[in-house]
Amino acid sequence: MVLVWPAVPQLCAQSIRPLAHWTFEGNSWTEDAAGGKKIISSGKLLHKQTEGRVGEYLRLDKTQSDLLRLPIHTTEALTIEFMFRFPQYDYNRFNRLFYFSDYSLFTTIYQEGWQFITKVMDENGQVHTDDMRIPFDGLGKRNFGYYFDGNWHHVVIKFDARKGVKELWVDGELPDGFSKQLPYTGKICAQTPCQKTLYFSHTPAFKANFVGDLDEIVIFDRFVPPALHQLHYFQMRNGRAYTFELPTDTDWQSGIDLDQGNPPDDRPSGIDPREFAPGHPQVKASPVNQLAAFPLPRYKAGHSLMPNFNWMGMRYFGGLMLYRSDPRRAIDASVAIQKELALNWNYMLVIQNTKIARDQQDLERGFFSAWIDLANRYPDLPLGMTTFWPQIHLTDIGEADHRPYIVRNNLPDFYYLKSSSGEFLTRDGRSVRMPSAISPAAPEELIIKDGMAQRHYLQKILSRLHRPVQLINENGEVPPWPYREEVLKKDPRLLRAKLEYEREKEDDTPPEIATRTAPGASDWDLYQAVQKTRLRKAYRDQFMSLPELKQTLFTWYGVDGGPIDRFEWTEARKIHTPIRGQYYATPDFYPRWPDNWRSWKGAFRGLDWIVQSRKKEILAGDRLFSPFVAAGWDKDPEKNIRPSQWLGLLKVLNVMGAEFFYTGFFNVGNNETIFPDPHHYTWQAVMPAYAQAIASRYEEELLEGNLLTDESGMPILEYWAGDPRVPLSIRKHANKSRYVLAATIQPNSNLKGVVPDSTRARVEFNGRVLTFWVRRQGSVYVYDESMGREPVFYQLDGWHETGHPWWWSKDFSFEAEVYDFAYNASMHTEVAPNAPRGDYTNFVTYVSSIKRRRAHLQYTFEPRAEAGNATYSLYIRARSVSGKPTGVKVAVDRRQVGYLTCIRDKNWRWYKLSQCSQLPLRFEDEGGQAHLLELSFVNTALELDQIKIVKQ
Repeated sequence: MVLVWPAVPQLCAQSIRPLAHWTFEGNSWTEDAAGGKKIISSGKLLHKQTEGRVGEYLRLDKTQSDLLRLPIHTTEALTIEFMFRFPQYDYNRFNRLFYFSDYSLFTTIYQEGWQFITKVMDENGQVHTDDMRIPFDGLGKRNFGYYFDGNWHHVVIKFDARKGVKELWVDGELPDGFSKQLPYTGKICAQTPCQKTLYFSHTPAFKANFVGDLDEIVIFDRFVPPALHQLHYFQMRNGRAYTFELPTDTDWQSGIDLDQGNPPDDRPSGIDPREFAPGHPQVKASPVNQLAAFPLPRYKAGHSLMPNFNWMGMRYFGGLMLYRSDPRRAIDASVAIQKELALNWNYMLVIQNTKIARDQQDLERGFFSAWIDLANRYPDLPLGMTTFWPQIHLTDIGEADHRPYIVRNNLPDFYYLKSSSGEFLTRDGRSVRMPSAISPAAPEELIIKDGMAQRHYLQKILSRLHRPVQLINENGEVPPWPYREEVLKKDPRLLRAKLEYEREKEDDTPPEIATRTAPGASDWDLYQAVQKTRLRKAYRDQFMSLPELKQTLFTWYGVDGGPIDRFEWTEARKIHTPIRGQYYATPDFYPRWPDNWRSWKGAFRGLDWIVQSRKKEILAGDRLFSPFVAAGWDKDPEKNIRPSQWLGLLKVLNVMGAEFFYTGFFNVGNNETIFPDPHHYTWQAVMPAYAQAIASRYEEELLEGNLLTDESGMPILEYWAGDPRVPLSIRKHANKSRYVLAATIQPNSNLKGVVPDSTRARVEFNGRVLTFWVRRQGSVYVYDESMGREPVFYQLDGWHETGHPWWWSKDFSFEAEVYDFAYNASMHTEVAPNAPRGDYTNFVTYVSSIKRRRAHLQYTFEPRAEAGNATYSLYIRARSVSGKPTGVKVAVDRRQVGYLTCIRDKNWRWYKLSQCSQLPLRFEDEGGQAHLLELSFVNTALELDQIKIVKQ
């Protein structure tokens, strides 16, 4: 709704003067325009910016605190107006806004909602506290994404203690639930005497300070009429300076545009059924049937990307907790799922948790037996295994105690941290009587026995395997953990061990590399990483030395360059077998909930962890990585991240360097009533493949290219796209001026409509400015300047849809330029007339022939077997460059099936019938077969934009 604002009559205007008004304009920008009161900056530099919504504004960074300190004498009523913006929101931040020193007023905005606390002292001197919370549980102004959109917002905080009324206005509107009538009245006061100071923001220590942009702070010592701040909202929207004359004629108020294109209903909207399996919450389609129905991922023919690793708990995925009375059913389902994922979704087959080999019955007739048989039947499919150090049983190799040595608390004293007084230390440095924290300097003697137990299990499995193993992944969540330096220094034995290590290192280190140190790492960080890797290798080498594993890769979960609780990357990475000459980090990307995609809550990490980790890894020369990924494993699927959001995030990870994924799902429970139901999470197995298949179409950029760097040489993981909800990453070809861009618009809840299906993104990089559309499910583009005078811009994943893959179309849609093979073909991009350079919000990229040579294009496609016998029709979107009759000859599986010819129109049109014969072009398919579609241009006049293969 866009309404015209009528002229504001100035006759009989009422003037309402503020107590203070900061506009941040001009040389005296620290002083308010009403009375000369100064902004207080606590000694930190304030970053004044130009070109805001209303002139100049302030940008507050993470170091800023206590921006404003204003003595307030009123005890009756208060109104505070301000404009704010989150240009790049720092998640998990408790953005304290305005508050009184006695906390008789307190306001903040954070991920869960608004908080508006007031304290009123009644006539009897009793203080009443009201904690008004407005949860972000709906759409529009009741959703954090409304504020987290990179735009300016106008907020008014109003409190009248005499009448017991509190209101929070947002963008000219007082939504339902944003006001409250208190059951008591009095004065704004928490203690006697009622002396208070008004503050804005707070200490950075606990992420309590506001980080973002701020403008037009206006403070009144009264409860102002709504018309005034609605007027200010209008003036803000139109870039005008505030005025304080309120007309008596209020007809102009009808001109205020309040919705700004946002959903008019701010109440909860419910979930989007398209984001869930059919029939949710009572899903009938089994995991096997769902996988068989999903459209296949369309990897580029001949790609060489590593297969994904299945960490989804195949016993549970097969239905162990659903079919407890019929375990054979779960075994058979787990085999069918593994086979489907390995044959069609670029996964390894997997034998999970080698320790289970101690169960002879399982090894001969259970899950293990079935998985080993499957692996032997398909020796050409890659095979992975998982090992769990903390779960081994040492009694299986003759020890009296079944526990692994690495987790015991009854080893000799020198295995543990101890203080100079002889007391044991915990990992946080407290003194205790019993052994607690394994020392980094612990000897290897007993640790080796843990590795021998793992060797025992692997030998039992390998004796039944008649094929190679590609990769073994160790879970390895065992001590010692990373300890703080002050804790380590309490142990005199460890101090001596470290000194001895440093002496030996000096003797063995060549002078030319003696000074190399990982950026930002202390010598204690490096020492701990070296010792941790030494203990890991002592365990690993006992079983990886088996002859059958000579060519097997080995990786360890959770080894990355993360900012906390990680060992120094340059040393810790050496536990991995190099892949493509690099060490692949294995971070866990487990955001779980839709509002946690950016930062992290406890152990559940979002994108920021990856961004910080990757910088260290890339600087160490490791351009590629292989993250563990899981969208959430709550029993209630409505709490977990949904398919569109997850697919978009995975595409961004690929551009950041993820070659393959360890796809996880963690079945937490103790009986069949609380375990997650695999009917609900089957989709999580295929999203990594959909993302990786797109990456297979920029394989050169992924495997040989890298991220760009800033002026200091630091890798740039993300670019500002004009909206904090849009993470965007860019990767460049090693030798060509060709870039891959991936972005997604991210919601913060699973409510339907909480973000649009697509939004415009604008990015600046390497002296270029591009504008294009970004979708919830992610959008991946190629920007290629290496083809000629004009750049070519095209999308790789246009066929991906929103929602659960069950609902995706089973037809095939190809952008002509996204072929598997071509010769004599040239790409070109057309944009809208008069569009600025780099504006691709409306573009067409097409394929034409090279000079006098006719183009030939090839595309692979595979209908699902469940479709059965079917007839398909072919459509093309094409034009004739000269009006000369043209067309294509069509072959399927090297067999000619017809022509689409006599195309004369110079405008883009869809063609189903041959314009010569008026006959449709059709072919038959029996289902479950891969096909090769070949299009041969009949002459050089044809330009081809899109191809569709549609089931009749």
